[in-house]
Amino acid sequence: MKKLLSLIMLLGMFTYVSAQKITISNVDNTAYPKINVSVTLQDKGEAQQSDFKVYEKDKEEAFTFAKENNTSGGGGRNICFLIEASGYTHGAAIDQFKTAVISALGTITENDKVNVCYFGKANSDGKTLNVLSAEFTNDKGILKDEVQNKIVAARDTNRVADVFKGIYECLDFFNSKKDLTGNKILIVISAAINNSKSPIKAEDCIEKSTKFNIPIYTITYRTNNKYAADNFIRLSDKTNGKSSSAKSASEISSDITDFMGAAEKAVAATGTGYTLTFDATQSGETNSFDVLYKGEKVSGTYTVPEGQESVLKKYWWMLLIIGVVVIGIVVVIILMMNKGKKAKAEERNRLKNLEERNIQLQEQMRQGVNQRTQVPPSPEAQKFDLKRTIIGGGGGTPTLMVSSGTFSKNFPINKMNMTIGRNAGNDVVIPETTVSGNHASLVNEGGNWFIVDNNSTNGTFVNGTKVSKQKLNNNDLIKLGAANLKVQF
Repeated sequence: MKKLLSLIMLLGMFTYVSAQKITISNVDNTAYPKINVSVTLQDKGEAQQSDFKVYEKDKEEAFTFAKENNTSGGGGRNICFLIEASGYTHGAAIDQFKTAVISALGTITENDKVNVCYFGKANSDGKTLNVLSAEFTNDKGILKDEVQNKIVAARDTNRVADVFKGIYECLDFFNSKKDLTGNKILIVISAAINNSKSPIKAEDCIEKSTKFNIPIYTITYRTNNKYAADNFIRLSDKTNGKSSSAKSASEISSDITDFMGAAEKAVAATGTGYTLTFDATQSGETNSFDVLYKGEKVSGTYTVPEGQESVLKKYWWMLLIIGVVVIGIVVVIILMMNKGKKAKAEERNRLKNLEERNIQLQEQMRQGVNQRTQVPPSPEAQKFDLKRTIIGGGGGTPTLMVSSGTFSKNFPINKMNMTIGRNAGNDVVIPETTVSGNHASLVNEGGNWFIVDNNSTNGTFVNGTKVSKQKLNNNDLIKLGAANLKVQF
């Protein structure tokens, strides 16, 4: 019963695989944001654009449609050999690798395109891949000479070998050749011991191989390290390739022949190829899409080519600096605005206080008039009756009201010549530092009162105008330094 169930399951899996109508053979991102997807159909007959749909993030995208030229096995094989030339393979191993590859090159046909690369340890630029030919070719003679004369494994006691980095870089190089039609295979011949500081692992190579649809065939050169082949076996299994181990040139040649035969069968089984081109709407590191053909879905991925990343990803550090600068400018502007508001508020308060002081001074002056103290006239005043002067007009003793800060006092004008200043000997003493010691004088000439400036430091002002001598009228305002004076006759 168990055997019957197993047989049914195997038949079901075989039916599913056989029934698969569409596969993605290549994804070309070089014209990003345009993505070119090569698909292969096993259906006979011509497909129509209406048979396909393309989706990104479950959203249907518009696309163009074209039939490819490499149809129904009409293309050849595209084979890249990758040889390890390191301290591990120095000596007999590298000679056997070269002999086997040269032998394999003799079997290529006019439809095949071949190239040979080799790797050891990374150079000063961090690159480990070396390429014999810039382009893939079917010229056997040139490639044989290049393999024989240029590939050398230098003696290296440290035996550094960037195995996975070499495979990773070779996949990029292989995929960059967009003129290659038909199936691609990578054949790696190596001791498979990754003695490297590179962060690239087998999983990275598997991901890139799957993305480019390039199967990896591996030949592990047998050494004393019994675990060396494990990563290569997994690498080939996960990428639809094959894996083997060998110790001699003949064994390596036999394995290469087997691998190339598998690739030839894959070419023969190839169906009709079509290219679907759509505009990418994603800009992440790895972006997925789906292609539907008559209801059957296959998924693929693409990346953004280097140098065409999104602005946010490419210039994040610059945008961060700009953001910090903008925030700093905003903060400075806010602080300056707050400082300006504070300064304006302080100025308003100062003006308000000055206005209140002026009001107090005026009130004090009015009170001084109403509460004027009668002072007995001096002998000089008796000789010159001020009440009978033109200004006095017989209305009482003239008064000089003085205010400066907290100092406020009314002085009777009871002499023909009165001195005003900060010194104690003056008739009108004002305790204010901005008032000179002998600042000014009040002088009566012909019944009229004059204010005379005595070459003071801060000057004498009458009703806001600076004067050296000025006739005074009732209620004139006099300013000496910071002291305010008012005369009332």
